[in-house]
Parts: sequence; structure tokens; C-alpha cells
Amino acid sequence: MKTSSFPQGGPGGAVALEVSSPPLLALVGSANSGKTTLFNALTGSHYSTVNYPGATVEYTLGASRHLPDFSCRVMDTPGLTSLVPSSPDEKVTVDALFKEAFQPDVVLVVADANQLSRHLYLFRQLQQMGFPLVLVVTMEDLLRRKGQRVDETRLSELLDCPVISLDPRKSDHLRDLSRALQNVYSAARDGERPSKVQYERFASDLDEAHIATLFQTLDQVEHLALRPLSTEGSQKAAASGRLRSSTSLLSAGADGILLHPIWGLLIFLASMCAIFTAIFLDGDAADERN
Repeated sequence: MKTSSFPQGGPGGAVALEVSSPPLLALVGSANSGKTTLFNALTGSHYSTVNYPGATVEYTLGASRHLPDFSCRVMDTPGLTSLVPSSPDEKVTVDALFKEAFQPDVVLVVADANQLSRHLYLFRQLQQMGFPLVLVVTMEDLLRRKGQRVDETRLSELLDCPVISLDPRKSDHLRDLSRALQNVYSAARDGERPSKVQYERFASDLDEAHIATLFQTLDQVEHLALRPLSTEGSQKAAASGRLRSSTSLLSAGADGILLHPIWGLLIFLASMCAIFTAIFLDGDAADERN
């Protein structure tokens, strides 16, 4: 393990000690991707998620409590969409990734399943830089409502990286995540980390043509990695859709008649006459009984 000085309990901690520290895991991803929720799940912390630019201007450190096979420090970073920062909070994340005395041993990239290709842009940049990576795909429950799911195995093959699909609010797949992190860390622990010089060269070489080509490739990756739900699930969704459609058609047909300027008025007058006739007949019947 490498030796580093880090604040106990995150920014604002009371003391910084020189210790033989466990590996450092950095959580990176776009705002609203579920990154801070995952940080809370891994560390048992209760930090609030604030999703607007400038809300998070420094990273947060915590110790992993719910990764059974991978004891580590966990660093939650401000939202990031590209390694070329466009705001002060994004610059905080980039600086943390390339700070020589405090570089992460593994980077956990968090991507929203509903915006997969866009969120994979940052993943691909980190991969090109040579960071040891694990990809977590979140919010698949929303994707499933649209009749699709993420094929983790296929996406892992396309990206040449471990992929875990999970809901940060639940603990269902944390053991799988823990094993993936341990495997990546073990394979890369003696390797070199990307340097600031390499990063500056990488950033200077980016151009619009390269970015456009990369996004086209990532769109294809998303297309190949998304699958329709099972036939049974699709049939249920289709049946539900047909039922809603039939109900809508009936409602629309009734509205078309009842709100018609002529037929609607005639039906209204006939209904009122029927009501008054029933009232008078009932009254006459009551008088005869008396």
C-alpha cells in the first residue's frame, strides 16, 4: 500500500496523519448520475445530493463499509462530463485525478443507463488516459419502464472493462462490485498512473472532429448494449398499452358525442327531462299512497 497524508473523515476533518493507507477509490461521473447516493451506500455516510452547477466544490472522503472484498478509502468528486473542465467544480475533479501524491488506485465511473452514450464519453477519456476502471450503470429501473435493459456482459465486452448495473439505494450487487474492484486493483496496483504531463498532452490533442467521431462510436456502443425486455415483460407492457389505448378511445368517443354542439345538447335536454319526469311521477305515487 502506498503511504499518503489524507484528512480523516473528509474535508474539514480534525487531523491528517501519515498512515499506511488502503487503496483510494475515486467516484466520478456526471451530475444526477447517482454518484453521491452510491458514495453514501459504500461508506454509510449521509451526505445530501445537490445537483446544480457549483454545488460541490471539493471532494469528500470516507472509508468503505459495505464492500466486503475490497477495503478502501472512497472519494466522491464533483460532477464531471469531460476531462477538459468547463467550471471550477469540474476542475476540482480533474485536479484530484492527476494529483501525484493522492492519485486514485481505481476509478469508479458512474453512468446513467438512460443517457448511456453521453456518460460513456468521460469513461472513454479516462480509459484512454490509462486509469484502472470499473463502470457502474445506474437508474436502469427508469430504462426498464421504457421496455429496455442494459446487457452488462455485452457492454463489458465492448468497453473491455468490468460493468456492474445496480441501484445505489439498494445493496443487491455490492458484493459483485466489490469483487470487480478488487480484481482491477490487483491487476493494476504496480502499474504507472497517468501523469499531469500526459494529461496536458491529451487535452491539447482534442479537436472537434475527434470528439464527433467518438460520440458516433459511443452511440453505436449504446445501441449494441441495450436490449428489449423479455418477451413476457414486453407482452405485459404491450397489453397494458393496448388497454390504455382502448380506454382512451372509448373516452374520446364519448367526449366526441357528449361535447358535440347539437347531439350533446339534445342528450343533455333528454337527460334533464327524464330526471324531472321521474321526480314528478315519484311525487304523484307518494300522494296516491297518502
